[in-house]
Amino acid sequence: MGNFSRDPDEVLAANLAKGYVGVRIEQNVPLLDRDVNLLGDLVGASLRKIIQGYVGDGVAPGDDGSFQITAANPQGTNFQIGAGTMLVGGLQARTGLTSYAAQAGAPPLTSPPVGQVRVDVVYLDVWLQEVATDADPAIDLGNLADIGIATSVRLQPAWRVEVAEGTDEVPPAAEGHARCPLALVTRDGPTVVQLEDLRVRRLNLADLVQRVEALEADIAVVKTALQPSFSPTRPFDKPSSYPTRTVVLYGKNFDLGSVGVKIGNFALPIVGQPLANAITVRILETAPKGDVAFTVTTALGAVTSPVHRIFGAAAIQIANPFSPNPVPSGQSFTITGTFLDAPNVEVQVQPWNGGTWSALSVSGPTPTTIAAVAPGAGQYKVRVRSEVSPTWFTSNIMLTVS
Repeated sequence: MGNFSRDPDEVLAANLAKGYVGVRIEQNVPLLDRDVNLLGDLVGASLRKIIQGYVGDGVAPGDDGSFQITAANPQGTNFQIGAGTMLVGGLQARTGLTSYAAQAGAPPLTSPPVGQVRVDVVYLDVWLQEVATDADPAIDLGNLADIGIATSVRLQPAWRVEVAEGTDEVPPAAEGHARCPLALVTRDGPTVVQLEDLRVRRLNLADLVQRVEALEADIAVVKTALQPSFSPTRPFDKPSSYPTRTVVLYGKNFDLGSVGVKIGNFALPIVGQPLANAITVRILETAPKGDVAFTVTTALGAVTSPVHRIFGAAAIQIANPFSPNPVPSGQSFTITGTFLDAPNVEVQVQPWNGGTWSALSVSGPTPTTIAAVAPGAGQYKVRVRSEVSPTWFTSNIMLTVS
């Protein structure tokens, strides 16, 4: 260690523990080496902490071989270490192509007995070391060109690739050191049967942003393709319904994630399990009435149906005279009333003076009108009913057929 009034590492650790991030030196006071050193050390330590916390450990794009662990030839207990740079704990370690055994002071590795499988974790240990002398004359640490004494030392990232045998966990780093896993090596005796690369590659924010944007674009395409939609030709199994009745909604992607069906803010119970192309819902007594729309919501979006009519409790009625009246036999005439477009509307006639009720052919139902084909000549009573209003409503208006 250099000649310091106090150990810079100890001073730095004490100040970091207090949450200090900078130093401001006052005027007209002695200038202490520990204050000047702490000024730079706090900046460096803060920067390394930010890099480690928000960027992480790994190798940059295009530098995939950096510190890559590969089997040596022959294998034995040695392995190759790829050339390049790697970021660990906010420090950049740099190496040429080398091997584990070529490292100064590297402890020898062992092999398990043949037939016994063992997993070892290989990791990179990085720290800052002091440099007191440098062979490069341009870096005159001894100040030989003028005062002839050393006034400072330099800090340089140092590293060593180490191995924890019989475990897949990296041991805790010593104070001032940072560690990062490089590989898991599975051995059977001296033979490497598997080598798993643990390095994070392509560690670059700009590259990451591009990849995330591309991924988001792909997700948007997939999400659009998987959004629910109603069938354009047959959105329901029936155009209208009423309380207690079930309605089948047809479409696609109706079964993804949590599925719900509403009319406005009114939730409808789903009968059974939603299918990809169909959902069955039950119309409750308290559901909105009239012309409504169903909204199907899945994990990937929501879609609203075309108009569907829900009838209420009002009974079907004939309200006005028939048109035309009289009407020629076999010709169509119009019945006017209410709820005439309810499901399964039936129209029957009976001779005015009594007799058998006979069904008429009907067509073109609307909420207030329906067309029927006139029977044979005579005078008739007319009655109507529907699935919503199963009780017959008989008109007191005479239908005359010529």
